[in-house]
Amino acid sequence: MSGTAETKQVRRLAVIVFTDVVGYSARMQSDEAGTLALAQADLAHMHEQCVRHGGQVLKSTGDGLLLCFDSVTDAVTCALAIQSAFARRGASWLQHRIGIHLGDVYHQAGDVAGDGVNLAARLQTAAQPGTVCVSDSVFAAVKGKVPMESVALDPLVLKNIAQPLAAYLIAPAGAALAAGRRKRGGRTRRGWAMAATGLALAATVFLIHPWTSESPSGPSVAGISAPSTGYPHDPELRRARALIYSMTGIIEDHRLADDIVKPLLIARPNDPEVVTAAAEVSQAFLTRAFDVTQGRRAQTQRLAERAVQLAPDNPEALAALGTYLLSDKTQLGRAEELLRKAIMINPNEARFHRTLYAVLAQTASTAEADAFGERMLSLFPNDPLVTYDIALRNLGSNNLAATETWVDKTLAIAPLGNAITLKARLALEMHGDVPGMVAWLERMPARQRTNNARMVTNYMAQAVITGQTEPAQRLLDSITDTWLSDLRVFLPKTLIQGEIAQIDGRGDVARLQYEAALKEVQSQLSADPSDLRPVSAELWALLGLGRQDEARTALRVSLQLEQRPYRQSMFTIWWHSPLRAGLLLGARTEVVALLKEGCGEPESCQLLRNLILVDPKMAPFRDSPEIVAALGERKP
Repeated sequence: MSGTAETKQVRRLAVIVFTDVVGYSARMQSDEAGTLALAQADLAHMHEQCVRHGGQVLKSTGDGLLLCFDSVTDAVTCALAIQSAFARRGASWLQHRIGIHLGDVYHQAGDVAGDGVNLAARLQTAAQPGTVCVSDSVFAAVKGKVPMESVALDPLVLKNIAQPLAAYLIAPAGAALAAGRRKRGGRTRRGWAMAATGLALAATVFLIHPWTSESPSGPSVAGISAPSTGYPHDPELRRARALIYSMTGIIEDHRLADDIVKPLLIARPNDPEVVTAAAEVSQAFLTRAFDVTQGRRAQTQRLAERAVQLAPDNPEALAALGTYLLSDKTQLGRAEELLRKAIMINPNEARFHRTLYAVLAQTASTAEADAFGERMLSLFPNDPLVTYDIALRNLGSNNLAATETWVDKTLAIAPLGNAITLKARLALEMHGDVPGMVAWLERMPARQRTNNARMVTNYMAQAVITGQTEPAQRLLDSITDTWLSDLRVFLPKTLIQGEIAQIDGRGDVARLQYEAALKEVQSQLSADPSDLRPVSAELWALLGLGRQDEARTALRVSLQLEQRPYRQSMFTIWWHSPLRAGLLLGARTEVVALLKEGCGEPESCQLLRNLILVDPKMAPFRDSPEIVAALGERKP
């Protein structure tokens, strides 16, 4: 946004965006601290999205923001990205309405005023949770340019606005919007209805691995394929890509790949191969959750878009952008188009098929996604990443038996590290088999133990259950990072060290480690208020320090972050879950309610029963009539 004089009003055409929290006052009355924390995190996320899309945050209205854009496309894309991200959360989260209008406004001293502002504010009130209400001028400017769902509203009669305003309701692509209702008897109605289940963005949890195989005939454990022989031409770029696409790759490999491409990008910023490789490396950090900061996301998006601009027919560039859109869970329709084009150009790259499979798991019907998976498997029958991705899709729907079948097929092909850790967790949580879990963990290749957050949490489970802390401590000593981070885990190393010391009876050491963990959490939350992943670690650090009142406050926020209705799955780490903490803190009513919800699904109930049975800290609760009744049998 260009600046204006501080002392003079300037009239300009601008795109004004208003946001508002649904039911904010009622939420504040029932839980002021928790609602404030959630609102602040949401506003921080919206602020970041606004800046990322080229807009300007003019002011906060307490529970909403006033944003200003020069571009209608940027404003609408930003609003849809915000609602798309919020739609993936549970019912306990805040919901938001957004209104957008294009018109003349007066700029003065960093603020705006005029009918254009008033109309945007009124449009916001005509929206419903999870959607965006836009004036016809805005809709006309983006129709056919921005992937979205839309429905025309009857002209809106808005307060203090003389003429009825033509408007449209829009939502992220894939959402379900019913047809608008007609105005009757001269009274205005909000001319639309949402599907009964709300905004219908698919909720399937799906993890994509960046690794690749060489050909349909079989995988290469450390191999990497290319769209054509000798791609890319620069051997340093080939080296960087080999590092991130290796099935045995670790975080140090990704950092080395980053170090390789950075100087090449500076020297050759318009070289399509350099930009594409840089986008792939940056995306790999997101995919493996080694770095999911907003800075990394913005960099990846910028590089991937630039790669496609420079090389629109390079399948690797197309796949890089498609993979970013998948990981960001925005513009999934566009991601599908990009990946289908990449497959048309190079049908022999399994990675393209696997990424498209992940997109379809979120956008297509179950039958269509399954059919694509079967075709993919017929093309790449010996690729362990294909069978593992099918396992993960079953894991996302909590089909534990099918998950284990496909994990076993994966391990029969190759000792894939993530498949080993998943098999270990299935042994413990699905079967209650502690020795079986330990036996599978011992099969992990030595190189993949380094900086492996999943291995640490598995060995911590062993330590909690058996009191044997040496394997966890030995692995923890090999980790140099301050935080353990992957797609399922985000904990400061000091928290695990405190828990190990507590199990060993070294209370003073445990206290020091918990205090250090709490400082790490507070620093992380301060650096990025929109990232609420550290809240779980904060809860457990406070619990370890015996600061129960503060822990209960953190527990309320953690419980609000849980998806509702609650479902226990393999994506949930029990040992640092709010349910486990809630029982230890005496929040019996809240936890029992979640246990009942969790036992609405057999697989979820099976996991809960086994975890409560093997967890020694749950012993005092196993015979509780409330717990027994919630789990649906006399004893867990």
